[in-house]
This record gives sequence, C-alpha cells and structure tokens, in this order.
Amino acid sequence: MSWSPGIYSLSAKYHPKYVLKLFKQYSDSFGWFKRSNMKILDIGVGPGHVLLQVEPLFPRDYTEIIGIDKDVAMLNYLNSVTKDPRISSQLMDIEAEKIPGNMEGRFDFAFSSYCLSHLTNIRQTFINTKKMLNRNGELFFIWCRKSQINDIHKAMSKIAKWAPYTTDYKNWRPYFDNEDPKGTLEKEVTQAGLTVLRAELLDDIVFEDAEPQIFIDLFAAFDLVSLRIPKADLPKYKEDFNKIAASFIFTDENAEIGLKAKFPFPSIVLAAKQS
Repeated sequence: MSWSPGIYSLSAKYHPKYVLKLFKQYSDSFGWFKRSNMKILDIGVGPGHVLLQVEPLFPRDYTEIIGIDKDVAMLNYLNSVTKDPRISSQLMDIEAEKIPGNMEGRFDFAFSSYCLSHLTNIRQTFINTKKMLNRNGELFFIWCRKSQINDIHKAMSKIAKWAPYTTDYKNWRPYFDNEDPKGTLEKEVTQAGLTVLRAELLDDIVFEDAEPQIFIDLFAAFDLVSLRIPKADLPKYKEDFNKIAASFIFTDENAEIGLKAKFPFPSIVLAAKQS
C-alpha cells in the first residue's frame, strides 16, 4: 500500500511556506551556504514539492541533489516533473539496516522536511544519515512532533468495529512525547555519532485555511487503514474517521475572513554535523 503523489497536492500548500522560512532562519547554523560543488540529499523527498521550493536557496554550483524515498510512486512522480538535470532520485528506506554502498560518505548536506513524523526507528535514521554524510557534512531536519493520522487511528482502535483494522495503532505514542523531548532528541543524535548544532521545539506553528473540511480531507488522504475496510463498511468508517479528525481542528470565529480553520502543527527543528 502507498500514498498517491496526488495526495501531496493537498499538503504542499502548507509545508513549503514553513520550510522555506526555517531554512532561511537557521542558515547561520551551517557552513554549506559557503561551499562549492555541493552534493545534497533530500530524505523522504516524496513527489518533490518541497525540494523544488527550497532548491533555489542552494549555491548555484551544486554538483547534485538526490532525493530518496521508499515509495516508487513518489519517485516516479518526481522523475516526471520538469526540474534541474542535476536532481535525481533513488529508491531507499532510510530506516533500513544497511544503506547502498554508493551513498556512503557522499553528501555535504542532508535535509528532511516533515518526513520523520512517519518513521518509527529514529535512531537508525540518524545513524544512516551520518553514514551518508562526508567528514564535513551537515544535516537539517524538520518534522512534526506528532503524527496526527496515527493519533486518529489510535482513537479509531477504541471503536469495537474498527479495532481489528487498527490494532497496530492501539499503543501508539509519538516518539518525542515525554517530559524532555529536546533532551531525548539530543541524546539520540549524539548516540548516532553526530554533533548537535541547534535543536528547538516550535510549538507555535499553526496551519490555517478557510474551512475545517480542508484539513479533514487532508487527514483522509493519508488514511491507509481505509484500504483494509470492507467496501460495505466504508461509509460508516469514514463517518467515524471524519468525526475524530474534526476534533484535531479548532475554529477561530474572530480570525480574518478566510482563515478560520486552524490546525496546530508543533514541530522540531534539528541542525547537526558530523562529529
């Protein structure tokens, strides 16, 4: 099972704005802005929406950008769009025990934008990223502290009718959902052999849109559990799913016209380098 690249057209209107802002805001943490002939890695590139937004920020003499993802459909979409010929893709699972030999020690800079929220083995992700960086390599990761779709599925697992389809979410808990998420993050990074440059929690990020249904549709677009549901039960499943999804959204009646539906998106920003 996989997500369709078209799904990301729903979320692409939100992420790039914040990713661009954070790239610029944290640029003084890095040395790569001053480097020549850079080799760049995008982890969890998806269909490339965010990559193509941030690509103009990189030094124009960069050598290559490789986007990796474990979803073939995503990479096929990326390969089909118009882009700089120095941008390519490679099928790869960042959580795998081993990485391809051609990727070891290759990159000056690795980044990931809102991909890690979907992963379960964060430590292996850091270890593999370290292996792919050269001796002066740096990384910049941005991801949501929570996985709302997993939270929705956890709530669905408490409904008897849907429990058999959502058992793997019954005990779901976000990896950094503890009393010291920043300390937990820094420990994981250090144990992977990387040096933390900056690590910050951004709890004030909020996506805004005109109607709550926009966000409900976005959650539904990422709902792979629905593929397991018998066709006859889908209407009821979607009704329950939408009701729970709506509980993650709040409406501000005093907001500017057109921006009344708000969806909190607390994030983590990590800048690190080879030790």
